[in-house]
Amino acid sequence: MNREIYLDHQTMTRPSPTVVEKMNHYFREKWGTLSAPHQKGIELYSDVDGALKKLYVLLGASEQDHFILTSGGSEAIFQMLINFYLDEIRETGKNHLLTTAIEEAPILLSLSRLEEFGCVTRLIPVDAKGCLQLEALDEAIKPKTSLFSFSGSNALTGVIQPIQEIARLCHEKGIQVHVNASAMVGKLPVSLEELGVDFLTFDGDKIHTPQGIGGLLQRKKPRQSSHNVAALTGLAGAVEEEMQRLEQFSMEAARLRDTFEAELKAALPDTRVLFQEADRLPHVSAVAFPGVTAESLLYLLHRRQVYASLGGGQYQKLSAQLRSCKISEEICHSAVSFAISHETTEDDLAEALDVIVSSVRKLSTLSSCL
Repeated sequence: MNREIYLDHQTMTRPSPTVVEKMNHYFREKWGTLSAPHQKGIELYSDVDGALKKLYVLLGASEQDHFILTSGGSEAIFQMLINFYLDEIRETGKNHLLTTAIEEAPILLSLSRLEEFGCVTRLIPVDAKGCLQLEALDEAIKPKTSLFSFSGSNALTGVIQPIQEIARLCHEKGIQVHVNASAMVGKLPVSLEELGVDFLTFDGDKIHTPQGIGGLLQRKKPRQSSHNVAALTGLAGAVEEEMQRLEQFSMEAARLRDTFEAELKAALPDTRVLFQEADRLPHVSAVAFPGVTAESLLYLLHRRQVYASLGGGQYQKLSAQLRSCKISEEICHSAVSFAISHETTEDDLAEALDVIVSSVRKLSTLSSCL
């Protein structure tokens, strides 16, 4: 095999040429700033208004909601949480914050920073399917709980949380809700109003923008907000592209994923596809290969230019997340996450399958000789 097969779209996606070209227009032609008191600033206002209106429509926000452009999903999460501390926690004294035990690094790290200011965070366990149970959430809520911050879907396992039910329960208790939708935008219908949450963050580089673009939608008006017009226009264009192909992509991605999983199990009967019984993202598959360490497998796949993920970086390690689901150590240490995009073809997955199967067999043979 002499070409790359990229199955790590939960970590990063290739920037869309159309999005890049839209942004380049602002680097080459409309390079002014909104604060300029002349034509180079004035000409940008209609572009900003158009991009914002597009985002509001596509993400189900109302005119009373507010959008903040950020330098990525991580910054969107941190900015939301630090502003929540300044605007809500300091005023009310309600300093108890909740998230899940499988949460992504940006939320965990941001919450840990708030603990330096007297906040207390509780991690709520999930069940064996990687899903948060409402009973566990209800039990974790205390009189001083003010916010539940969590990812609506898990980028490595694909498991989708019951967001609307979570928001309903929290609001009944007077608790605000933040959902990180980075893995959902373009893969599932996402609407701030229909989900019923107070804050929604997402990362542009998961939906084919260049790196360094993200967004925060919230009910409350921000203290201040500025716009990088090129980034804002690019983000709006990327969301539009993703939403236009959403229905077709969801169906085709689920078909490709299911075929990929079935053929893996046929070739390697010991293979265990994780969370098949859960509500999952259509493009993500977490697969365990008992008897093989995930790091060794990923190394062989990398040598043959098939790229997958074990987590790390912005995510908890996949093995740690599985451990939180009470899955056996053998499975935890042998699991790999694969994620496709609209660019992934049947031929890509067929070639990747051959590489995965031969690599697992090679490692299994080596293990049996030890």
